[in-house]
Amino acid sequence: MSAINSTIEKTKLSVTYNFITRLRLLSGQSLLILMFLLLIGEGISAKEIKRDKSVLPCVSINNITVTEGNSGTKTVYFKVTLNRPSTDTIKLNWWTQNSSNRDITATSPTDYTTVHQFLVFAPGETEKKIPVTIKGDKTYESNQEFDLVLSAYVGSHTFCKRVGKCTIINDDVPPQMEIRDTSILEGNEGKKRIYFLVKLKGHCSEYPIKFHYEITSGTAKAGSDFVAISGNTSIAPIKTYQWVSLDIKGDITKESNEDFYVTISNAENASIVRNKAKGTIKDDDNVDTDLRLNISDAVVTTPEQDTAITFKVELFSAASLPVTVDYTTIDSTATGGMDYEITSGTLTFAPGEKVKYINVPIIDDSTYEFLEAFKVKLSNPVNAVLANSTALVRISNNDYEYRPVILSYYVRDRNAMEVYESDSITFEFYLDRIERDTVKVDFKTVSGTALAGSDFIQTEGTVTFLPGETVKLVTIPYIDDAVRETQEIFYVKVSNIINAKISTKSFYYNGGSVAVPDDLITLVIRDDDYPFKKVKVNINDEIVTEHETTVGGVFKIILSEPTTKDVILNYSLTPGTATSNDVKLASGQVTIRKGNNSGAIIFEVLSDNLIEDAESFQVHLSNPINAVLEDSVATGIIIDKYQANGQPYFVVFRPGFNPEGNKRALISGYLENRNSYSATLDYHTIDGTAIAGIDYVATSGTVTILPDQSASFQIAVDVLNDNVIESTESFKIVISNPINAAYAGPDTVSIFIRDDDPTMIYHIDDVTVQEGNDSIKYIPIKITASSHLISDNLQKMEFHLVSETAGEVTDYYPVSTNDYATDWFFGLRDSVVVFALPIVGDLVAEGNETFKIRYKNQYREDVYHEATITIIDDDSPTLTASAEPAPAPISFEAPKKTTNVFTPNGDGINDLFYLEGIENIPNEITVVSKNGRQIYRQTNYKNDWDGAGAPDGTYFYFLKIQGDDGKMQLKKGFITVLRQQSK
Repeated sequence: MSAINSTIEKTKLSVTYNFITRLRLLSGQSLLILMFLLLIGEGISAKEIKRDKSVLPCVSINNITVTEGNSGTKTVYFKVTLNRPSTDTIKLNWWTQNSSNRDITATSPTDYTTVHQFLVFAPGETEKKIPVTIKGDKTYESNQEFDLVLSAYVGSHTFCKRVGKCTIINDDVPPQMEIRDTSILEGNEGKKRIYFLVKLKGHCSEYPIKFHYEITSGTAKAGSDFVAISGNTSIAPIKTYQWVSLDIKGDITKESNEDFYVTISNAENASIVRNKAKGTIKDDDNVDTDLRLNISDAVVTTPEQDTAITFKVELFSAASLPVTVDYTTIDSTATGGMDYEITSGTLTFAPGEKVKYINVPIIDDSTYEFLEAFKVKLSNPVNAVLANSTALVRISNNDYEYRPVILSYYVRDRNAMEVYESDSITFEFYLDRIERDTVKVDFKTVSGTALAGSDFIQTEGTVTFLPGETVKLVTIPYIDDAVRETQEIFYVKVSNIINAKISTKSFYYNGGSVAVPDDLITLVIRDDDYPFKKVKVNINDEIVTEHETTVGGVFKIILSEPTTKDVILNYSLTPGTATSNDVKLASGQVTIRKGNNSGAIIFEVLSDNLIEDAESFQVHLSNPINAVLEDSVATGIIIDKYQANGQPYFVVFRPGFNPEGNKRALISGYLENRNSYSATLDYHTIDGTAIAGIDYVATSGTVTILPDQSASFQIAVDVLNDNVIESTESFKIVISNPINAAYAGPDTVSIFIRDDDPTMIYHIDDVTVQEGNDSIKYIPIKITASSHLISDNLQKMEFHLVSETAGEVTDYYPVSTNDYATDWFFGLRDSVVVFALPIVGDLVAEGNETFKIRYKNQYREDVYHEATITIIDDDSPTLTASAEPAPAPISFEAPKKTTNVFTPNGDGINDLFYLEGIENIPNEITVVSKNGRQIYRQTNYKNDWDGAGAPDGTYFYFLKIQGDDGKMQLKKGFITVLRQQSK
């Protein structure tokens, strides 16, 4: 007891605020001592208790304010303080909770994150911070509050302020609202319900959005066409749309489409950005099928100098309603604004009118050009159908060609620019005519997918054409290997061209997926090891339903067959109605390993708290390696998590390619979340490159899903077969006007029609012709289509003439002046074309001579063909009797008189074109201008031409002369006429 009494003496009794808490921290012996003191103690007053409490640390927490933000999160900090340091450790329990004021409370986890944790003050510490995460949004709402509450856990302390308040300041503006147009088929009787969508733009509101609506007449009249109504309605909090609906009345009267309007006003808690929507009542009563529109003159050729061409558009029979049709010009080989005036507009036929006219001005220029073409197309007929919708116009050239010498190339002794790797390639640079000046061009091989040193020998140099030369050869050796690989490409780059112009047509190669610059010759090395075949790539659409958290989706890539090499593809996700807030828009590369026939692109669909329609985005494939793209775009559709089990929505699948021979193209779809109401969806076809009536049957209608029927449907379009060669064509099906269901898109579905007709090949037969004497004759060259098919487009056959023993100008004229073109066009549905080729006759016995027509077909750009033209000599050898010895052979290299220049100015000096020793030798001479026009021609020339018909300038001459062996030899040179030389 003495020890206890000693403790009592030394202890100043103190009753603390958290007395009970301290009790449970004492040991068993101390607790007994303290209880004893309470029982026998000295009697402690309330004043003493109050005095002891005032010396304890007091805990406080502050209030804070934060601006909400539109997205993401931010961290705010509550400050907790002690008014004085403590010698003990103080541990506090804290948690966040909604405000007791329900009207302004923030909620977790929408506005902030709920947390329940501990806070510890070490001895001597007086300030701590508590972090809380705030979430931003775009919802228009009031300022909101939540609390952070403190409670005691361990340590001696009291509370000055134990609840902190956080006020979240709303920074969002009231949402904008709009009303959207809609349309409906009229029906023949009774009433139908039409719905107008009133939708918020950008974000929703925490408040109800009230507004007034009213219906007004347009061409549709209240009472007879629709039931006029007005009233008030609202968009519920957090919701983004509301419907305004009314009844329309059906009839059996044939009439134009009619419209009326819905106006919204007096919006509360939102601003109106589009207050008026048009409702269109589409007439579905019988249209007279005899009301067909036709544009006259399916193919018309007009000279360039004509000021305009007129097309007649007529109805087969008069209409009782106004008929309209749009028209526009479309480029083919002619260019709008350069060759003709771009023209478009709308023709309107009043009731009873049958004929209208379209005038298209033709632009006359001074540029030499080939036959060019453009089209005039009709579209969008109203109250009639199209019989013939397109007219083709050809513009013939009326300008004279003057051009510099053209530098081209030709792969020698090969049928293609593609040579196997075990070989080498030889090609020739050639000029299209003789040039008086030296022509030079530098060339150098450039690696592509084929590499110098591994696949071919690096080669470079300068090609030089001296005056009179027209052909030079270049050979590039290939390097053979035993490696299995795809065909590879390298280039020959030409540069520093002097005294010539490059032929861009000759230097262009479209065998690859990328256009090649004009100064590059593209050469292809074919692998001669085990053959490698590229596979075709397609990609499927994908539908994903949104979840509470991020969910993955997969686009499936399908190969036409298992690949023998890795297939590498680039991909990129692009927004549509779905944005980066709905799907993670990623890009990257996908690899399909060899032996597989499929791959996948995985994407992420993000979650949100908005009620919205189904949304779509796309994935694009590009840059394929070891494969070719057949279908490079797929659509992803995101079904809203709130709508997935609620509002019905339509889904339409994209079809693949449809061969022309198939009789019907089918587009499938289904209605998801079908309810007790009938749902409808309108569709109609529109032209693309495929034309209704020619390639497919124009189709329109309405898909109707009844509550007790299957939710799946098909839209069928008949595809028309023909025997016309054409490229892959397409048309579209427009999807619109969903009723009692949503539709996220796409708005149009493309149908591709693959041509199933073989390639058309043209052929030129060899021709033999008698030469004739001292005149020009024209021989017909017939170009025949080897196929029985016809073509729906202009077909081009490129050709040029190549001298052998017959000489250009001396025996035939080059087909390169303003009357002929090196590209011969075959018109719409032509199967035979004939053109005239000029042959030059003479009196010189020279033997039979030949030259060639070298040509290639438009669809066989890498294959050349040849036709041989043989000129039969019909002259007898010339015998000259003379007592004089035979003259010495003529030397053109060192003549005794200057023959390069003569001056026919009448002074008796050098007035004639003189070639020494020529008078007694059979010969023939032709003088031409620099652009190929004949100036003078004479058989057995006697040195008697005084330059008549030749203005001052430089000219080329071609001299055929009999040699010592009795055969005719061709000599070439140039001569300058100079009359103004000083006497």
